[in-house]
Amino acid sequence: MLDVKANGKSCTTVFGNFTINQIAFTEESLSMVDLTFTAHCDAPTAPALEGTIHLNQLPMSYRQVSEAGDPLGGGVSTTHLYSTSIIYMYGMFSDYKLLKISGPGEEWSIAFSPPEGQQFTAGQTYQTRDTADSTHARLSVSGEVGTQKRSCAKSSGTLTIDSLENTPPSGRSTARISFVQRCAGATGSLRGTLEYAEPPIWELEE
Repeated sequence: MLDVKANGKSCTTVFGNFTINQIAFTEESLSMVDLTFTAHCDAPTAPALEGTIHLNQLPMSYRQVSEAGDPLGGGVSTTHLYSTSIIYMYGMFSDYKLLKISGPGEEWSIAFSPPEGQQFTAGQTYQTRDTADSTHARLSVSGEVGTQKRSCAKSSGTLTIDSLENTPPSGRSTARISFVQRCAGATGSLRGTLEYAEPPIWELEE
């Protein structure tokens, strides 16, 4: 069922659809949801109203834009949502993270770490290479599209940390990051954005 009301106005019949990317409940109520919807009032061909609901949750998504001349993405842009792909981050500390995205027909791995001897700071943009040193963070993107494996021998770029943390006591990771990576010798770059919040752990009571 989909019903939209606003400012005392409503539809006799609503045509449309909605997508639940993430959802969780307590014993008594809805505790978290990431949802998008499209609604047409009284006729399927009526102008559409599109909306997004985020309740107590970051939208779980990974998006990348591949420019012409980028060998990693091959000039094709993709979007992965939690409802259609597996998105998981490894690494409990601020000195190393490995992001894994597994979606229809492709898989991506993004490894990133701060410059040597440092920790990531929210709001900071780092210059990157494929391995970290005292002045560069590490950023290494690789993937498999169909049966074709893609990676860079050497690369450079930038990594922006909007937020990256583990929330005690559960240690659940949350992150907002964006990056630009260019393989050595390539004429185009790969640009990515991540919004991540580790899914809740479901515990069954005996």
